[in-house]
Amino acid sequence: MSQTVFIIDKHKVMRDSMRILIMRDSNWQVIGDCPGGEEAMHSVLALRPNVVVLDWFLIGINGLMMTRYLRAMGYTGGIVVVSMHGRSHFVEESKKAGADAYVLKEYVYEQLLAALYAADRRSTYYSPQLSLPETPHSMDESDLELLRHLAGGGSLELLANQRAVSLRSIEVQLARLRYKLRVDSVEEALQMGLGDSAS
Repeated sequence: MSQTVFIIDKHKVMRDSMRILIMRDSNWQVIGDCPGGEEAMHSVLALRPNVVVLDWFLIGINGLMMTRYLRAMGYTGGIVVVSMHGRSHFVEESKKAGADAYVLKEYVYEQLLAALYAADRRSTYYSPQLSLPETPHSMDESDLELLRHLAGGGSLELLANQRAVSLRSIEVQLARLRYKLRVDSVEEALQMGLGDSAS
């Protein structure tokens, strides 16, 4: 009997690509996929696949919170996180949340099946490239204050007034912070910098 997989990724092309890759192995069957949100949580708990493959950045709720929720609701199958981010913070947080494996997206075609087999046994698998040295991009208290302000619904104009600085200086700080975190959007910066508190 084939082992079952459910895929959660906000990009349809990525879901389709992983489905094709997984189905090449006759030991595995993809029984569903979706972009995220409540649909993903309900589907996993209803279908109870052997392994869930999920992206860190999802629609509605990030991968970290999704992992925590599934574990809290009693899901005992394997969880494989796929992400474009290789920072140790992400890996450690996913491990604490209950994920079994962490695969960098750029290596997903070479490593996903190995991660599936490991997660199915509730063993661990991490992309070997995660051990490579990382460029330090630490956030200071001012950066965290900016993220908390945005997470609370505050505007850049309001923060500029509170700090008695120009709006341009706040915009520059936000742009630099997005560069530090290597993300494209404010939403991703919030999820990366604040984790579950941004949701």
